[in-house]
Amino acid sequence: MKLHFALALTLSVWSTFAANLTVAAAETEPAKAPSKPEPVSKPETVSKSEPISKSEPISKSDLLEKKSESSQATAALSQQSQAAKEEVLKQDLVLRAMHDELKRSMTSLKLPEYPLPYFGSYHVTDEKFAQISASFGALNYFDVSKSRSSDVSFRVGDMHLDNTSGGGSYNQGRGGLVEEDNYDAIRRDLWMQSDSSYKRAVESLTAARAQLKYVKIEDRPDVFSSAKPVVSVEPGADFNYDLEKWKGAVKSLSAIFKDYEVIKESSVSMNLRARTKRLVNSDGTLVRFGENGVLVFINARAQNEDGMTVVDGEFFAVEDEKDLPSQAVMEEKVRALCARLERVVKSKRFEEYSGPVLFEKQAAGELLSGMLPPLVVARGEGGFGSDDDQKVGKAIVHPSVSVSEDPLQKVWKGKILKSGWKIDYEGVEAKPLNLINKGILKEVCSTRTPTRVTKESNGHNRGGAPSPGHLFISSDSGKTYADLKAKLIELGKEDGLEHVYIVRRIVPNFLSSGGDVIMFAINGLMDMLRLGGGGGGYGPGSLAEVVRIDVKSGQEELVRGARIKSVPKKNLMSMSVANDDADVYTVSYPTDRSSTTIGMVTPSVLLKDVEFTKPPRTTELPPYLKNPYFEMKKLEK
Repeated sequence: MKLHFALALTLSVWSTFAANLTVAAAETEPAKAPSKPEPVSKPETVSKSEPISKSEPISKSDLLEKKSESSQATAALSQQSQAAKEEVLKQDLVLRAMHDELKRSMTSLKLPEYPLPYFGSYHVTDEKFAQISASFGALNYFDVSKSRSSDVSFRVGDMHLDNTSGGGSYNQGRGGLVEEDNYDAIRRDLWMQSDSSYKRAVESLTAARAQLKYVKIEDRPDVFSSAKPVVSVEPGADFNYDLEKWKGAVKSLSAIFKDYEVIKESSVSMNLRARTKRLVNSDGTLVRFGENGVLVFINARAQNEDGMTVVDGEFFAVEDEKDLPSQAVMEEKVRALCARLERVVKSKRFEEYSGPVLFEKQAAGELLSGMLPPLVVARGEGGFGSDDDQKVGKAIVHPSVSVSEDPLQKVWKGKILKSGWKIDYEGVEAKPLNLINKGILKEVCSTRTPTRVTKESNGHNRGGAPSPGHLFISSDSGKTYADLKAKLIELGKEDGLEHVYIVRRIVPNFLSSGGDVIMFAINGLMDMLRLGGGGGGYGPGSLAEVVRIDVKSGQEELVRGARIKSVPKKNLMSMSVANDDADVYTVSYPTDRSSTTIGMVTPSVLLKDVEFTKPPRTTELPPYLKNPYFEMKKLEK
């Protein structure tokens, strides 16, 4: 009965997540993979014809003009690109159904007294998804699922005023498609979703027009911008994982915790996926590509005698399973995790603190992955504040710091950078950006939705919002990590503090919020149900390893229970960045709505004004009885 309840609650949580996820996070995969033509080596772009700019009911002459302009856009494709498009439409039944139904909708989907859509797009994502979870040497959960999801979107009006104006919806037709590669059934589903999407767009357009009759918006930017059509055809993703092998590997890793009595709760989870993504839009863009992902996550908790729970984890995130560490290396990492928790759980309880903090390596990556992206994306469309104070040419970080990004780069100093993209969610080719140079904001990540700062897309739409690719943070200050540590102690003395702090590990935010692999949130929920609530202490950005330094003696000691209360943005203007310990970390950005993690390169950073708060006053006392496994082992001895 409890298991049925857990599964029902899990499915309910998953439904809630799925309703709010972009199509990039949908669990889908075709029942029959389409045949794969030779990929186009480089996406070919062509100029786009001018869109119709209409806000009044469309006339017969307007319709003829629109059909003519649509033909011009298609004719604008080069012979090579047009030939590639026609060939893939012959071979890929799903793309052909998408192309044909979108073409019909763009020329015929019209309510009386309202215009045809001036832009439309179909996204279809096929995914096969496997989940494996084990605890204490026993398999806890195993499932393989596949599905096909769609995102049907139309814009009605024109680029100056359409259904997205005033906060109206653009992605109105998100849903599922039949899993079988059946042309008629796929078109039927797209037809129904297109009808719903168009009607909602018309409603939103009417509301936007009414709003502007009594609301004045100064310097209002357009709501959409032109982009060159792209034809890029790459193979889809194959699901060729040896699941029995990985079930054994996950169980073996989870059994390591049987050697550590201090660990109260533990689990090892693995997610393997293969996605094939397709996009067609009314500009003439046609895109297909595949992406694979493998994530192994180890979670462990220990509890002090005073009831405080400490948590830490380890994870391995790659696109290709061959890039995972060997089983021996992963086992070594699990044992290191257990040893780390043993030290932390026995350490002194943290007290309140406000002052300078050195965020070391992985902790710096986790901290900056949350602080920097909102500063370097076009505002007004991503939910990260107004663009009124976003000025290109304005200083936003310390003058010694520069930040660049590149979604296309795959390796940094021999280390693999996870994820990235060549073509973004709107079918625009990505390009590298020099975001911040010597503290000055030079450019921002943009989509096809203009702001007062950006007028066109530079290929950075991630699930419907602007977001950077791989971030590279560097400094020309010449300061080493040792210099930063010495500066930390010096600042503490200047502020009259007895101690200062170094944060060495932060539990990755995406692992506690479900970022890269949303199903890990469900696995975590199941573990909590199985273990009776989880004991608390596990939240986004949990500080896993914090060291206190005596400013007089320089002596270091671990502390437990520290929590970040505030990290004011002004810290970025005075931050010190090392130039000798940069490394690659897998993180998630708050700006990225594609539900994927990404590689980021950053060194350690020193911030002058950070406030920590003490642990919660109320904690649950440890279990009265010991773990029966360890009690039996003692009796055997």
